[in-house]
Amino acid sequence: MSGRILASAVTVALGALLVGWGLTTPARDAATAHAAQRRLARVRPAPGPAPPPAGAVVGRIRIPSLDLSATVLQGTGLSVLARAPGHWPASPLPGAPGDAVIAAHDDTFFAHLDRLRAGATVLFRGASGITYVFRVAASRVMGPHQGLAREDWPTLTLFTCYPLTARGFTPDRYVVVARLVGSRFPRARGARA
Repeated sequence: MSGRILASAVTVALGALLVGWGLTTPARDAATAHAAQRRLARVRPAPGPAPPPAGAVVGRIRIPSLDLSATVLQGTGLSVLARAPGHWPASPLPGAPGDAVIAAHDDTFFAHLDRLRAGATVLFRGASGITYVFRVAASRVMGPHQGLAREDWPTLTLFTCYPLTARGFTPDRYVVVARLVGSRFPRARGARA
């Protein structure tokens, strides 16, 4: 009889432990997301018109060396980042003066962000049809209490969790900074090449 009671007690304790783990993992993930939001909040708000509404398409990012092409949505909330890279609303849109920030999960769109090297090309086509050409200038790991540099020149910062192979709680971020080097305007309909 005491063997059954011991087995029951172990089963209940193990179940409580697993339930506790299931409840604390989302809490840790939420705390990590909140810390990342605080870091990004240090970016100077973009001057000019109001940002697009959350979840709206703001453009398309293409990184040829990573074979990445993805639609970018407005916002960096969990529901946006579950579907696409997200543009941080307090930052200017890519191509405008200042530091435009695009974030994505490390196990989806930015899984290989650490493979980008200085000089690599990052393209962003905005809603206007203009494609902005950026060159990677630097990459680094940021701790939970570090902020992004404030930029006046049009800059694109790509932001994801670090280490890139981690799942769940990750207090650090991997950051790639690229500077605007040119733009391509859409060809007018009927225009000759």
